[in-house]
Amino acid sequence: MPGRHINDTQMRLFMKYTRTSSVESAAAVAGFSASTGYRIKHDPQLPSQNKAPRKRLSRHWHELARMDETGIAASALGDRELGYAIARHKAIFFSQNDAGGHRIDYAQTVSGGLQLVPSGTAHAVLADDYARMQATACCSTRASHSMF
Repeated sequence: MPGRHINDTQMRLFMKYTRTSSVESAAAVAGFSASTGYRIKHDPQLPSQNKAPRKRLSRHWHELARMDETGIAASALGDRELGYAIARHKAIFFSQNDAGGHRIDYAQTVSGGLQLVPSGTAHAVLADDYARMQATACCSTRASHSMF
């Protein structure tokens, strides 16, 4: 499908079928074009491991700050079922690896077992990005809320 990113499941399926089928057939089974199949055949690393850090890290922190100001955050934090639904959604569509290369288990956030605010250098990078985001036109002057 044009414009869609290939996920790890598609990649694994493609690599499985290339053992016994042509690249064209394997790509069709995995749900992408033959030309994409030939491209990824030469770079078989899983998509989740190829992701470069996003340039804009703090947009979601801004959204959390706005939710906190309106009281939505307090209500959402008390809803464990919502928390697990969000964790499942994130794991399916936006899964990431931690700094050690291990898959992040987002369900741990519901019980408080996952640290969301980074530490060390990553914290400084996020704080700088948040400050730059506040200075841009994308955020109103209300965005003076300090997350860091």
